[in-house]
Amino acid sequence: ETPDGEGRPEAVNDKGEVAGAYSVYDADGSNIRYPVVWTPDGQMYKLESFGFPGQAMDINDRGEVVGSIMPPTAPGVTVIWRNGQPPIPLETLRQPVQIFGTGIHINNAGQIICYGSRNDQYGYFFLQPRYLR
Repeated sequence: ETPDGEGRPEAVNDKGEVAGAYSVYDADGSNIRYPVVWTPDGQMYKLESFGFPGQAMDINDRGEVVGSIMPPTAPGVTVIWRNGQPPIPLETLRQPVQIFGTGIHINNAGQIICYGSRNDQYGYFFLQPRYLR
């Protein structure tokens, strides 16, 4: 915890990198949660979320991170952060699953477990993103 906010770790990989969120408190006392990764030496890096709140939920040994960002016009966009690039919405990597909420887990092969819906049936889904094929 720091004077202006508080960290919330969610997952750690074999390299000691930690994925999670960092809440920053604004002037009226409300907080905004941003997706972050902490390095083994304690440095914190904010993941790109285009200024929207979000959260990182898991990180694999390749440094790929899954989580979500919450734009004001959507219930939440499930994303993957790869190679320091801006987040990629999981909907663009695999259809016909409509994904919402957050990515839950990512393994070292880049396969993802997320929560979503297909044909109005809600549940957990295993995704094999197209970039893995």
